[in-house]
Amino acid sequence: MKEPMPSRRLMFEMPARSWIPTLASALVALALSSVAGASEYPGLPPGKLASIAGTHVTCRAGEAYDVTCKKTGGLTATISATGVVHVTRDARKLTSTSKARVLRNNGGFQVLGTGGVGLYCHVYVAGKPTMSCSIDDPIRIRNSHGFDMSEGSVVVFRYDQTGLRHDVKTLRQP
Repeated sequence: MKEPMPSRRLMFEMPARSWIPTLASALVALALSSVAGASEYPGLPPGKLASIAGTHVTCRAGEAYDVTCKKTGGLTATISATGVVHVTRDARKLTSTSKARVLRNNGGFQVLGTGGVGLYCHVYVAGKPTMSCSIDDPIRIRNSHGFDMSEGSVVVFRYDQTGLRHDVKTLRQP
């Protein structure tokens, strides 16, 4: 004689008040994990500063989805949400109403933009600590530019259609 199969209750066979909270919790967990995966570094709100530990390089998130980095007494580089970089010699100081977030090697931040495109800045060490800023997904904006700023130089680079980086110009810091 054949033994009967044990009964299996599916989630949808349960009363709605039992499975709806479970389904809602699963959807919230999925949404939070996808947001966390999309943003490796925390955001830097407009008007706030971040500086590289042990250097005179400071960056400020702008109101118009841009980032400006400056070496005290040196060059200033600004990247816009469209991937355009401007480098100038500017005497103005970057200011904020709060203390700068201090970044070390592999530290960074994002400035969320519009249309799913934001700016991504992080610190790496190649001899000297360097802040690198670019579009967070350079393939989405053709020929977008970025920059690396250290106490010794500013390197402007561009990304080609495949996302490969090409250095365009190197400017020595005064």
